[in-house]
Amino acid sequence: MREIIATPEVRMVLGRAGESGVTTVRFDVVQEWQKEVGAGGTLQLLVRMDYQDTYPATVKLQGSSAVWVVTGAETAKSGDGQAQLSYLLNGKVAKSACYSYTVLPSLEETAGAAPPEQVNPWYTHIEQMANEAHTAAIGAKDSAKKSAAAAKADADRAQAAAEQLADKAQKTYVDQTFAPAIRETLVGATVSTDMVSPVEHELGCKVYSENMIPFPFQEQPDNWKGVSFSYDNGVVTANGTAEQNIYVNLLPSHFSANPGMFSISGCPSISGCAISVNHDHDEITRDTGSGASFSVRKKINSLLLYIKSGTTLNGAVFKPKLQMGAKATPYTPYISDLSKAKVNVCGKNLVPFPFREKPENWKGVTFQYENGVITANGIAEENVYLQLLPTNFRAGAGSYSMSGCPKIEGCLIQARYDGKLGKYDQGDGVSFEVQSELTGLLVQINAGTTVENAVFKPMLCMGTTPAPFEPYQSKVYTPTAGGTVSGAKTVSPSMSVITYTPEVTLEVTYNMDTKKYIDKRLSELNNAILSMGGNI
Repeated sequence: MREIIATPEVRMVLGRAGESGVTTVRFDVVQEWQKEVGAGGTLQLLVRMDYQDTYPATVKLQGSSAVWVVTGAETAKSGDGQAQLSYLLNGKVAKSACYSYTVLPSLEETAGAAPPEQVNPWYTHIEQMANEAHTAAIGAKDSAKKSAAAAKADADRAQAAAEQLADKAQKTYVDQTFAPAIRETLVGATVSTDMVSPVEHELGCKVYSENMIPFPFQEQPDNWKGVSFSYDNGVVTANGTAEQNIYVNLLPSHFSANPGMFSISGCPSISGCAISVNHDHDEITRDTGSGASFSVRKKINSLLLYIKSGTTLNGAVFKPKLQMGAKATPYTPYISDLSKAKVNVCGKNLVPFPFREKPENWKGVTFQYENGVITANGIAEENVYLQLLPTNFRAGAGSYSMSGCPKIEGCLIQARYDGKLGKYDQGDGVSFEVQSELTGLLVQINAGTTVENAVFKPMLCMGTTPAPFEPYQSKVYTPTAGGTVSGAKTVSPSMSVITYTPEVTLEVTYNMDTKKYIDKRLSELNNAILSMGGNI
């Protein structure tokens, strides 16, 4: 018989679908409960697979351990599940951490199952051809080490594959028949793309709390194995010496997150402490004080606060934070009601119009405004500043560009980000990186500067390349308390989605422009061929 020692940090594999009586799971926590709560208690084991409700499984006491012999009821179907052991005595209840487990598929289980949904054959063919061409380009690089002739031959083969791909794309690109076959998901406080399908469609849009760990936590012990805990809006303070290894499960059993990049942070830099996340089947990522990022292919199973046996804590502060994206940012509390957030779906230009300030006459200069364009005349008696962005404006971390200042000495458009004034445009456009948030944009005319029909076209967009001016367009949507945004439609050809609400993150899914997507792949392919000595 196969025996597994249950550990909260490690996902257990119970066996394959349909197996029964061949796996035993041992829980070595009962002795501790008997000391803390008293001897003679009753054990209860609750289990739940993803496809079914929670139900009690049979568990027996053997010595100082609880033993679960896995039956066919627990392995009826393949999938992921969780188990939690409880100890009951005279009205007192002690609970273990939630243990994650997997049941592997078996041939018998899948017999007669419907075939998987077919992927659009056109899209599959395009991807296959692109990959073949890319492989040929890589082969050119390898062959270059052998002989110039071999390199040239492989480069020519790569070029032929690229031309075949271009020909196929041209022949099959009719209107946007295939646009829904290619979808992309963007994540951030502000997201932008130039790849939107020209066929208007509804966005898949959801707002998340930047910190995704719900509070109160799944487990909140006051005193546990020699350590006392206190909780304040998601911040945990710990004192004492751990008598045994401590695992505190923070995520609820129903927690779900889409595949993608995530990061965890908030563990104090104390030896013996960690914030640990178990994801997919048996992969573990730990933060021990510097933050950590990881990729989720399927699901996040659990997130634990861990204190090693023997570790002494004196006012140790844990600020657990799980967030989307590969970069861990400073702690923010969990937001349970997301209906107060506002989601703006706009074009490429992020500068709202009307502006925050629209004076007609200001320090010797007159101003006119038309659809986001400013015309100025006069001589500035003092430095003139026009604040363009609303007071609640907030654009998240990322690359930005701005442009639109006339080439007149003494005139500029300047951005405020990361808590201070940053780069400015004086007629050629400029790009910059925002680490936390962008909150301001101003037009400045220095004292003594003469402007005669000077035209300012303030343009702020995501990306590293300044873009030509386009008027601001926007529609505002309100999510449900759970964060779902309904009815949001795309803007083409360029679209930005932004929320001014702090401490939240957007997840936006849209249909890509098929031709642009193929052209982008071809461009990347051609660049690879050229870099390896081939001809286009």
